[in-house]
Amino acid sequence: MIMSGWWKGSREQFLNESPDDITGKLWKVATSDGWNIEHEQATEWRESISLLRTQAFDDPVDILRDALRTDQLECIDSVILEYDFRRRGLRIDAILLLGSHALVIEFKRSKLTAGDRDQVVNYCVNLCEFHDVTQNSIKTNSGMVIPILVSREDTKQELIQTDFSNCFQDWKAIPRQTVRCYGGDLRDALIGVTEQLKQTPSITVETWDTSPFSPSSTIIDAALSLYGN
Repeated sequence: MIMSGWWKGSREQFLNESPDDITGKLWKVATSDGWNIEHEQATEWRESISLLRTQAFDDPVDILRDALRTDQLECIDSVILEYDFRRRGLRIDAILLLGSHALVIEFKRSKLTAGDRDQVVNYCVNLCEFHDVTQNSIKTNSGMVIPILVSREDTKQELIQTDFSNCFQDWKAIPRQTVRCYGGDLRDALIGVTEQLKQTPSITVETWDTSPFSPSSTIIDAALSLYGN
């Protein structure tokens, strides 16, 4: 079973393609996979993409576009939207690839909660434990997997950065502190993250997106301890 994003491309492709075209492609892949997509979901896609691209907050495709439209984020190699990690029953809103690092972004409509933080950290843990390319990036190139939460509507959400020196004991590539921000601050949040990351070899979006499903040695050891040889 292939795990892949519903839209993927370079940062330049993402910025040059219209939000409507991107949303249309997301919708097409979703329906071909048998998903029943409500109108509200399509609207949220547009809002997230917008935030990633400039800072217009009505739409998630526009949010992303607005944030990435700055020379300070030219270091971002690729964008993946709606990564379908179906072997784990997960679908990740957005992943930005930078060298051997992965920035995992989850968009929420209103106030961010502890449950939201657990959700995006869980996505990062699953990538570390089951995504072969991520595992190799961590082992070979000291790649990091950064959890980022974005509220599209809570203007009172302060920008909370992370400390790369304080990571989970079991997952050294994941900072304990989740990056949190309002959509309008996403650009600053991403700049703050990228400035802390070490320069590492780049991974093509195709290689990352089509990574084999590969349970880590930690998971295999745990299974053996539970069920025996």
